[in-house]
Amino acid sequence: MLRIFYQPHEYIAPNAPIMEVLRPQDRKIVFYGTPSQANQIRQQGFVWVHCARCAQWEKAKLKMIGATQAYMPQFLFSGQSPGQSTQEIQASLPQPSAFHWHPGQPVDIQIEH
Repeated sequence: MLRIFYQPHEYIAPNAPIMEVLRPQDRKIVFYGTPSQANQIRQQGFVWVHCARCAQWEKAKLKMIGATQAYMPQFLFSGQSPGQSTQEIQASLPQPSAFHWHPGQPVDIQIEH
């Protein structure tokens, strides 16, 4: 489930949606990398991803690399890399394992495994 529109005891109009569901095949991993990391991932075509409760690393297929470079988003900013440019990278998970991943879940990324 992605979002709930109403809480218990609220009035709901007939035929109104009460929740939004995110299908497993629509789930994706979104992360940011330096231009050199983006080039390495582009050549390779995949990355390895892992979550805190996952038993093993999963191979995620490259879905998209942002066309433009931007400064590191504020929520990723660190004092060690104040002016570093990044690119958004998206990867998709294999169908059977996508069900176990949840929106907003923190993940670890490895380019080489």
